[in-house]
Amino acid sequence: RLTLFLLTGLLSATSTRIAVMSQPILLLTGGLVMIKAVTSAAAARTRTTCVARRLSTITGTTTTAASASAGTSTAGSAIASSAGVRLAQHSASMGIFVAVGCIVNLLVVSASDSSSSDSSSSSSSIQDDSSSSSPEAGGRTPFATVQSTSRKYGGVYSAIPPVDVASCPSYGCPVLPRDIAFDDGARTALESIRSFHSAAGRSGNRATSSSEGDHGSSSSSMAPADAALSTLGSAGGNDHATLTLIGYKGGKIDEQINQDRAFLVSPYMSNANPQDTSTSSANGVAPYPRRLLGVFDGHGRGGEYVSDHTVTKLPELLASKLTDIIDASDSVTNSKEEAVKKILFDTFVEMDKTAPDHVTGGCTATVVLQLGNQAYIANAGDSRSFIATHSKSTGETKVVYVTREDKPHLPEERQRVERMGGRVRIPPNAGSSSRVMYKDTLTGHEYGLAMSRSIGDWAAGEVGVIPDPLVDVVSLDEFVGGNDASAAAAGDEQTCTVSADGDQQCLATTAEVVEGDVEVFAVSATDGMLDYIAIDDIAKHVALGLYDDENGPHLLSACEELISAAAGGWQRHRKGRYRDDIAISVSKLSW
Repeated sequence: RLTLFLLTGLLSATSTRIAVMSQPILLLTGGLVMIKAVTSAAAARTRTTCVARRLSTITGTTTTAASASAGTSTAGSAIASSAGVRLAQHSASMGIFVAVGCIVNLLVVSASDSSSSDSSSSSSSIQDDSSSSSPEAGGRTPFATVQSTSRKYGGVYSAIPPVDVASCPSYGCPVLPRDIAFDDGARTALESIRSFHSAAGRSGNRATSSSEGDHGSSSSSMAPADAALSTLGSAGGNDHATLTLIGYKGGKIDEQINQDRAFLVSPYMSNANPQDTSTSSANGVAPYPRRLLGVFDGHGRGGEYVSDHTVTKLPELLASKLTDIIDASDSVTNSKEEAVKKILFDTFVEMDKTAPDHVTGGCTATVVLQLGNQAYIANAGDSRSFIATHSKSTGETKVVYVTREDKPHLPEERQRVERMGGRVRIPPNAGSSSRVMYKDTLTGHEYGLAMSRSIGDWAAGEVGVIPDPLVDVVSLDEFVGGNDASAAAAGDEQTCTVSADGDQQCLATTAEVVEGDVEVFAVSATDGMLDYIAIDDIAKHVALGLYDDENGPHLLSACEELISAAAGGWQRHRKGRYRDDIAISVSKLSW
């Protein structure tokens, strides 16, 4: 028993999971040792008394020799009794030590789990996990596959479907995410796409159907891939995609709710068929591209209702406001730029005012709106959007713009919270998120919100959490070759020579700008992905799916691999006790 205790204690020290699993063994061992100690002490006392009485009866008490012999025997018995009692006492002490150790160990594990849950929504970036979680480093993890066998998930990724795709709203047909693990149809389709690309490879343009031409494989071998792409058509295709994975917050798998939402509308504010990529006004499409994509990360009690509300109502409300200043005959001019930024700002604020009032949770919101050659990015919370470029000649991918994480510890955010009577908690350990502390009006408990801006969160709003987004505009012409703006952005290069005596001479040369070489794309993602994969790694892997026709994965597969890699990071860090919901939305920004 002592050996078993020492072994389980040693293993417990090396793994929290083993510590939890070993609790029954340790408690049972401690109980057995204590019981044995008590029974041993009682038995020792009984045996000593019986031996003394028998010696006294046999030898008698009349002769001196007999008395001496009895005395000697009694002394020996007393010594044996004393040794037995001491052994029993030591055993009892060992039993108490084991029991107390078990209780302390259990309390430590419980405190560790509680601390882990408290920081579950933090947006810390763990560099070790980020590098090892990148698709290039570890490939797809089996975590999602293992989880997918736990239950059936029939195509609905949340408690409330946000939009009926069958009947498109007036602003356009939204593309909505499918769950890579719990949506059986999506999971099977993604497996078919991976198998096709792994077996046949790709050449030229990415194949969407066998009718588009021979891509190096027969029409019969293309059929499964065509069917898979058709199944996933509601979640994207070659140029845009959005996928998700429900998280795990404890309890039964069947009771988990995905609070993340995402969408992509392309074309946006057009009555044309979304599969028609023409930009001719004769086809009913605006003469310049209009796209809208974004993600919304729900949190707190009922946060999924707030994210549902936002993903459903925001594109409709935004379109109604934009109609007043944008028509189909011209693009957005500089004079309209500020007006569009204000419309985005007002839309976020109105989403907050009209959010469901029967819940105490909220959601982040980050969107990218493309109007011609301009991209407008609005962000509130710790989800993020970014714009990236990819050079087809060099294969280089660069992130040229990324939104800020709205964290409570930022000076201007903390000043506002404290000015409104709130309190910001700064964690002592690096890597955890700062939080705005607030009291839930329904439960009366104090909670910490890991962001300083969000939609909803009524109680936190009273102490300085606001829905006001930070809105920026990016001119896409600055990053694409073939115009003066991009040439100026490219700047000048220098060619330098060093002589034998160490003198250096440099000549300025104008950097060569190749028209059509640079592509631009946008990505929005929730912190379930961003916590474990660096933004640069996300951009590089998305670029493989968008532009590497020979060796890269399909765009849907690229998004799936990113989600699986992030899920693997959660699995390694939280040991299966917690995983945040994950969502991503991706689109080319061509014009």
